[in-house]
Amino acid sequence: MKEFAALNKKFVDTKRGAKMFTEIGDVFKVLDKSIYHNKNGLMINNDELVNIDDEINDVEVEFKSFKTSKWNKMY
Repeated sequence: MKEFAALNKKFVDTKRGAKMFTEIGDVFKVLDKSIYHNKNGLMINNDELVNIDDEINDVEVEFKSFKTSKWNKMY
C-alpha cells in the first residue's frame, strides 16, 4: 500500500497527473452543483447536465492519454 501511495504522489506531482486529478475534481464540483436533496427527494438540475457531460469528456481524454503513457505500465 505504501508503494502505491508513493507512486500516486509521484504521478500527481507531474503535469499529467495534476491535470488528470484537476479534471476528475471538476466532475465532482459540477455534480455537487447539479444534484441536491430537498423535501421531494433527490433533484437534478437538468440545465447542468451539459456541464457534467463536458467535464466527463475531459476526464475521458485524460484517461486515453494515460493509457499510452509510461504511468499506465507503472500502475
